[in-house]
Amino acid sequence: MIAMILGILKWIGLLLLAILGLILAILLILLLVPIRYRVQGTRSPEGGLMTARGKVSWLLSILAVTFSYEQEFSWKVRVFGIPLGLGQKSEEEDVEDLTEEQLAQIAELEAELEADSKKGSNADHESDLMADLQKKTDVTQKTEPKLSLQTQEVDADRECQEPPSAEERKKVPWEEKVRGIGHKISDTLHAIPDKITGIKEKIRSLKEKVDSWLAFLKSDEVQQLLVVCKKQIRQIFRHLIPTKFRIQGNYGFEDPSLTGKITGFIYALPPRYQKCFQVQPHFQEECLDGEVFLRGRIRLGSLVWPLIMIAVKPCTWKIYKKYKMITKPQSPSNGTTASAKAKTTGKATKKKSGKAGDSHKMNTNNKKSDPHKGGK
Repeated sequence: MIAMILGILKWIGLLLLAILGLILAILLILLLVPIRYRVQGTRSPEGGLMTARGKVSWLLSILAVTFSYEQEFSWKVRVFGIPLGLGQKSEEEDVEDLTEEQLAQIAELEAELEADSKKGSNADHESDLMADLQKKTDVTQKTEPKLSLQTQEVDADRECQEPPSAEERKKVPWEEKVRGIGHKISDTLHAIPDKITGIKEKIRSLKEKVDSWLAFLKSDEVQQLLVVCKKQIRQIFRHLIPTKFRIQGNYGFEDPSLTGKITGFIYALPPRYQKCFQVQPHFQEECLDGEVFLRGRIRLGSLVWPLIMIAVKPCTWKIYKKYKMITKPQSPSNGTTASAKAKTTGKATKKKSGKAGDSHKMNTNNKKSDPHKGGK
């Protein structure tokens, strides 16, 4: 029995180890196997027609995405070379896939739908008009007796109410207006000090926040983190640069100075990059045509590792703590309670010390007044 239980536990452990090994292998493949991309685009001098084609593949093209642009953008996804049907097709490709019989059936159906829509629209329009007329007549018949009853009740209320006199019409509104104006003026005058104090508090709090943020940005930890981030971001940028690219063609702009600036920028690049630019500037005419080719790879591990190096630095955790202190400061209620507790404890200690001193004095007086404990 024990041997059987141990055997089961052994197989369970081996299964768990196999699962862990499979997970680690998948993680390593995701982090170390690069994603490769290739893009090629052209722009013709006649009409400026642009075309582009490209491919993004991973793990020896087991997973591949191809795309193209020729007046419309289309893309396809393939796994082990089998298309999944997730890509977008242009209308021309869809029409080419259909047979002649299917096209004829589609045309007949469209003609029948148009005829039915024309016939049905007239009949539906007439029926809708008749239904609207009947609804309007029903509504008027129902609302007429209700309106008559409401008008009778309103007339009776008006007869019961006595009309106000001319003096009341003249005196009451003016007095109320004057009183209202006086109350408004008094309220505004009383509210001015509170508003001024509120503005002062807002300005003071804003100044404190600005000072705290400036001190935070000027701290040594932030400067150290900036140096580390600059180094790691430079590594990420070097990794993202295409391993091979080539630009061929002609360029020229309406402003010759812009053409000269671009030419100067190209010649200012290092020699290894100047070989990739095979372009000719044109200062007397406006043109832009040629061919672009890019090829490179992106490895997820090379992007994740610099981020881990930034997160591991102790200065990042110090900055995070300071940031939390600035964004979530201690509430004033906690400070007031702490100060109140400190004051109460101080008073209690003073009272205890005073009582102890009084008891000590009483004991000394009793010793002096006792005749039996004298010195004879």
